[in-house]
Amino acid sequence: MGRGGPSWNLIRAYKIWEWFLQVALPWSKTLNGPKAIIGDNLSSRLNLRTINICQEEDIKFIFLPPQLHASMQAVSCLLYCTLQKNLEKYPDRLQNRNSR
Repeated sequence: MGRGGPSWNLIRAYKIWEWFLQVALPWSKTLNGPKAIIGDNLSSRLNLRTINICQEEDIKFIFLPPQLHASMQAVSCLLYCTLQKNLEKYPDRLQNRNSR
C-alpha cells in the first residue's frame, strides 16, 4: 500500500487520471499517428476508462515495473544527457518535425 493506506492510493489514482485527461490527452490530440506515454510504476492505478481512451486515440501506455528507476538511473542519465546535447545542437530540426 501507499503512504497513507487505501485512501492515499485512491487519491493518487485520481490525480493520475486527472493528469491524463488534462495534460496527456490534449497533448496527444495535437499529434498524428501512434503516441507513447511511459508511466513509472503506475500500472496499479490503471483504469478501464484510460485503456479505452488510449485505444480510441492510438496511445500506447507503457508501464515500467516498480523499482526499475533505481536500477536504470545510470542508463537514463546517459540517455537524457545525450538527448539534451543533440536537442541543443539541432533545435530547428525538432521544430520542423513537430510543425508538420
